[in-house]
Amino acid sequence: MEIYKSLSNETGLFIKTTDILFPDTPKQQILIYDIDTTSFEAANGCIFMIGVMFFKDENLCVRHYFSEKIPEESIIIEKFIELAEGFRYLLSYKGESFDIPFIGKRLYELQKYTDAAEKLKSLYTRLQSIRSRSVDVFNEINPIKSHLGFSSTKLDYLRGKLGQKVPERISGENISKFYVEHIAACKLKKLQEISRAEGNVGFIAEYEPKPVLDELAHINPDSGDRFLKDVLLRNRENMEAVLYIMKLSHLFAMRRGEFSTEIKACFSNNSVLDDQNPSSYISVMIRERDFSLELPLKTMRLDLKQFYMNYKDYYYFPAEDMAVHKSLAEFADSSSKKKATIKTAYRRVSGEFVHIPRSFALSENNKASNRYKADYEAEEYYLPVEELKRLDNERLKELSFYLTLDYISKNMSIIENDQLCSKIDS
Repeated sequence: MEIYKSLSNETGLFIKTTDILFPDTPKQQILIYDIDTTSFEAANGCIFMIGVMFFKDENLCVRHYFSEKIPEESIIIEKFIELAEGFRYLLSYKGESFDIPFIGKRLYELQKYTDAAEKLKSLYTRLQSIRSRSVDVFNEINPIKSHLGFSSTKLDYLRGKLGQKVPERISGENISKFYVEHIAACKLKKLQEISRAEGNVGFIAEYEPKPVLDELAHINPDSGDRFLKDVLLRNRENMEAVLYIMKLSHLFAMRRGEFSTEIKACFSNNSVLDDQNPSSYISVMIRERDFSLELPLKTMRLDLKQFYMNYKDYYYFPAEDMAVHKSLAEFADSSSKKKATIKTAYRRVSGEFVHIPRSFALSENNKASNRYKADYEAEEYYLPVEELKRLDNERLKELSFYLTLDYISKNMSIIENDQLCSKIDS
């Protein structure tokens, strides 16, 4: 087992993003980790490397526990658990759904092939203890990815979207083949060194049976070094990618409701809101720790349809082109009405509206609410100004959250330039 040590250049990003997600936690108590395996199935593969990243002495330190031989797998697992037990939070990407469960399954599998079963059981118990400290940024970004316009949650895709320009070196699908070749290359290199040693000319043929040498004939003894360099860089960049995803930490905090909002309104002196009058607007001010964002909502005079989501409680009157609640419609002649459908349960309304994000209009908390739009097929949703001003605190915060997602999705340069994880004043 080898431990490879290096430093990451992302110290500044580590400090900024962890300040947002863990404002009251010393930097030295946060560990980022990532494992590399030869298979996605624990029964068919092994863990050959575990990378960790942590803050120490004003540096962002990187360590890689690397298994030079397959039987060393349990050693690198033990080293990782020993280190992780000293940290308050463990940060990862899909660590809760893949990394930690995979380590646990490997500890179970290894019990079948060793006489140290009790030690492995103890490691499993300790692993479950540190699992409670896990923070998986996948669980944070997955619920908001579509609102930001992200089409995938693959790490390489998110790297590019969030500003990490990293060339692909080794794909996860091929890593098993490269690791096996690495072991073979190291073995061949060792054999060649023995054979070339003074007094040992030709000794290699006696050191290993010839069939073994034939199996290694296609391997370049230097390919092991190249694989090691590439896989160490790949693992480190995966851990740094966690920091790039954490540029969205303000959004993660907002999704949990950890922010405050207020509505500010400024209208013209007369009661009519004028699109051409810049003093006619409503804005939502969002404050979350050191982050503030003011999103103006332009008011518009519109003729829309108010759709009733509980359409089964309505009748539609074709002559009047409107729906009426069944408590009133039951007295009307049956020939003048028919049961409303989701497309015909509406009434026409005119007034002052603000445009709202589609995500807010269709959110879980808004399923039973009325929806305002030009027609059923229309993708643009609106809210009456008076209704906006009557929103309770929780609904206002929900609207603010979706407005922020909508704003950032149209201004992704904010993320790429680290502005969101610092401060926005709009």
